[in-house]
Amino acid sequence: ADFVALDALAVGFAEQRGISFEYIVNSEGGATRYLGARSSEVRLRVYKKSEQLRALHPERSDIPDGIVRAELQVRPGKRDVKEATAMMHADDVWGLSAWSRDFAAELLQIDAPRTSTHFRRPSDWARGLYFFGQQYAPMVSRRVELVGVGQARAELLDALGVG
Repeated sequence: ADFVALDALAVGFAEQRGISFEYIVNSEGGATRYLGARSSEVRLRVYKKSEQLRALHPERSDIPDGIVRAELQVRPGKRDVKEATAMMHADDVWGLSAWSRDFAAELLQIDAPRTSTHFRRPSDWARGLYFFGQQYAPMVSRRVELVGVGQARAELLDALGVG
């Protein structure tokens, strides 16, 4: 593919839909266009694969010009969605967001079904509770066995300054 042409189409696509985008180049001629915020659960990168292959294999002279790769990065926050996504066919992953599905259809000629899995990254509170539980649950359980749930709860809340 012609990277410059595909990049222009990707920028136009992002601008029409209000999707953030950025462009990164390196000194060896490599270039990558990103669509979607760095913090997004769905993010697209389009890059010059020919240049990447040449950088990785400088001894090879048979790498053709014009290899362009489009990769969709999906980082679901929920475990069940991660598991479901891992089992999906690669083309179907494009259907995880409305804009990625449209991009696949319009620019890559991939007809991805709309995936009914809607996911949101867990809130800071939910992530904090999860890691708190991972780190301290065994110790709190031992304390509950010693003094009972009421006393352990009171000690814990007091230690957090809310008791």
